Amino acid sequence: MGIYLVDAAGTVGLKLSKGQTSARHPDWSPDGKTVAFDSDDDGALWVVNVDGSNPHQLLTCDKGCYALAHPAFSPDGTRVAYVRYEPTTGSDPNTSPPAASSIRVLDLATMQSTQLAEAKQPLLVDVPRWSPDGTQLVFAIDQFGKDLGETGSTIAVVDALGGPAKRLLPLSSWAYAPDWNRTTGAIVYSVEEKDYSTIPQSDQAYDLWSIAPTGGTPTQLTHLPAGSHLVYPSWSPDGSVVVASLDAPTSPRAAVLVDPATGAITPLLTINSLHAHLRP
Repeated sequence: MGIYLVDAAGTVGLKLSKGQTSARHPDWSPDGKTVAFDSDDDGALWVVNVDGSNPHQLLTCDKGCYALAHPAFSPDGTRVAYVRYEPTTGSDPNTSPPAASSIRVLDLATMQSTQLAEAKQPLLVDVPRWSPDGTQLVFAIDQFGKDLGETGSTIAVVDALGGPAKRLLPLSSWAYAPDWNRTTGAIVYSVEEKDYSTIPQSDQAYDLWSIAPTGGTPTQLTHLPAGSHLVYPSWSPDGSVVVASLDAPTSPRAAVLVDPATGAITPLLTINSLHAHLRP
């Protein structure tokens, strides 16, 4: 896995994660000049200039940490939210979930981190994203059974200065991978965590949904055929379209554009691709 630049025509260009064998979950800085990502190679957060220059570790694991992941730049570019995972309680660190996780925010001026949310098995917190004004974050909560298989997931909102988090949906919703629209304020999410359910549900359709940051009734954005899955959605910078990856029974996972008003899907890439973000 690697982080690549792709032009508007879908042509794959520069690899930004040179030297990394398993780089994932990229995020653009607000000025579009740098990209942050995480790496399974060393469990660290990395940042690199858009021309591929100056790749370096932004933050490494502290004592008791297994890995850092899912970096997300604040709207003003002064902070980076991320997830800190602790080692697994299972026998295999590659297939068993962590014992605990926390949502943290790194101040880029001081390089000090603040913890905003924490969970221990049977719950974990994951995948933070910022509100348009930078005062809140939305993130996922996963629930696990005694066999460490997923039994549900939801999304929650927390104040960027700390305080209690508010769940927007029940764990039975399987809500996951939220992203906050910087124009309308709507939160888009997927239900991809069903893939890790204790009862396999991969033959179902995994659609995209949206919900207000205050909660309420969610809106279904897409209506996929059975067996097709949309995962890791992210809003375009202008809030007009959603980028996601589509798993279909007859084609490999690939990035697509989703019209939130009609649910229409337009292919963006034909090669295997995940967690795409449009440049600001």
